[in-house]
Amino acid sequence: MEKLLSAQQVADYLGMHPKTLYKLLRENRIALNFIRLHSRMIAFRPKDVELYLGAHEVTRTGDGPKKKKESPTAKLRRMFKGCEIMTNEEAQAFFSNVKVIGPASVRDATKDDEDGRVYIWKEDH
Repeated sequence: MEKLLSAQQVADYLGMHPKTLYKLLRENRIALNFIRLHSRMIAFRPKDVELYLGAHEVTRTGDGPKKKKESPTAKLRRMFKGCEIMTNEEAQAFFSNVKVIGPASVRDATKDDEDGRVYIWKEDH
């Protein structure tokens, strides 16, 4: 009599939960033959599991093109290429011309337009 593997044993070997194995089999997403022992239990022939694993074996030689992953710092440098950070004096000069306004002070903002200020909208909470 041929010895069979249980679904638990095959799932453990494949590195998945038995419920995942059952789901993949039910949805026909895994090409693995099984034997239904009764309505709620299945088993697998060891040679069928070996065939499945042999068909899905990946052999890596390392001969393919190398793809470098861009670091977050390099990505930021690329995005802001040609930009530079303001000095503290430049930042202070910029913010001296910024006035924060909200819904209650919208009417007052129109009076200061001659000063050449930049207005930033801020919601009142």
